[in-house]
Amino acid sequence: MTNVIVRVVIGMGLLTLAGCPSTRAAIRFSETGKNIALPEHFRSRNLFGAPGPLIYKIEDFAGIIVEEVGPNRYKRLYKVAALDDDLKLEIPDGKGQPIYESKIDKSAGLKGSYLAFAANFATNHVEHIQIMDIGLVFAAWKKVRAAEKEISQWTKENPANGKKRYLVQGALLTLILGTSTNVVATGSQVSTPVFKVNGEIRRLGSTTRRDYQVSLALIDVSTLIGPGKKALLDPIYRLFRASEKGSSYWAEGKQIDVIHGLKGGAR
Repeated sequence: MTNVIVRVVIGMGLLTLAGCPSTRAAIRFSETGKNIALPEHFRSRNLFGAPGPLIYKIEDFAGIIVEEVGPNRYKRLYKVAALDDDLKLEIPDGKGQPIYESKIDKSAGLKGSYLAFAANFATNHVEHIQIMDIGLVFAAWKKVRAAEKEISQWTKENPANGKKRYLVQGALLTLILGTSTNVVATGSQVSTPVFKVNGEIRRLGSTTRRDYQVSLALIDVSTLIGPGKKALLDPIYRLFRASEKGSSYWAEGKQIDVIHGLKGGAR
């Protein structure tokens, strides 16, 4: 079947359809929604700066204990041996489908870390954004509880001395696809789909940008090995069910710029 071609009509905000000899119609475009708010669970994720080549080995994150050494900066202290066999790469429940999709412009940079790059857009730049969770390495809560004795013994031998420490329970790899959009010039012919953003008729461009982000599930070590009832819901469920309540065991909303010694190092 022949692709439908559209022609912009000057000054009317209309497109006339051509391609079928007996068909001529006018379509009025309403403004496309843009800068849609990120889901609640995005705003609570602990984001790891610039993962670089670590996107190909996110299992290096999970099962380690990190200590805060400065604002947004940590160092790797230990790898929990009891968790080694449980840390395998899998595909999250989203099955590669977008869990966020929107047209965005410069002002989207104010809506959260996942869209912060939009702050660098030119004033008239618009992208079609899709965000997908594509890889997961995660230690189940029962496995963490089974490792509690090992963690407690290591902590006694290596006291925290008031410093904040976290067990990285899991790592989630997220793909951000940004497809450029171009303004449709008056009088030009383009294949559908087209849409209207900021009062302009646009179509998807031929350039797609791929960015990756890693978010970490962090458990407060002092709370984990401390006294009291341990009834923590696996935080991985909150990545897909924003209605679940967080717990004091699990840290949220942290920005981690670097983890020193993340690769290699003895236990």
